[in-house]
Amino acid sequence: MAKQIIIENSAIHIPTYGHISYSNPVKEKSINSFVRPDVTVNLDDEKCLYVEILVSNPVDSEKEKFYCDHCYNCIEINLKGYEFTSKDELVKEVLFNDLNKKIIYWQKKIINKPEETPVEDSNFLLKGLAFLGVIGVGYMMFGPKKKQKKRKENYF
Repeated sequence: MAKQIIIENSAIHIPTYGHISYSNPVKEKSINSFVRPDVTVNLDDEKCLYVEILVSNPVDSEKEKFYCDHCYNCIEINLKGYEFTSKDELVKEVLFNDLNKKIIYWQKKIINKPEETPVEDSNFLLKGLAFLGVIGVGYMMFGPKKKQKKRKENYF
């Protein structure tokens, strides 16, 4: 059922990378005689994402090494022990829940999340320092005043 949900949709939420669009999902397409992921999809950058669905056995160390050695994007969706009451609930679990997903391997290319705006690092740092400076000057000018000690007047 989880495989079918991925096949019928065109996007998934992945930890660290957020909303990922995909196309051309295929069920159980062999990469070689040893590795046959549950679902293979094409990403926007013309690379594939291999999806392994954990129901009883997790991806073993040999398979994980294969994905990493060949730099194949791969995630594992953990549905072990999960009992769903409706298809809608399972859809949310498969597509949108980050807590049940493990990245086996992901290329280092950063994918912008649609809900976030890229930040220019140099301007961000400069603005942050300026803000701290304004706060500091304001505190010095308008912050609590030091109590002045009364001087004893000396009378000769």
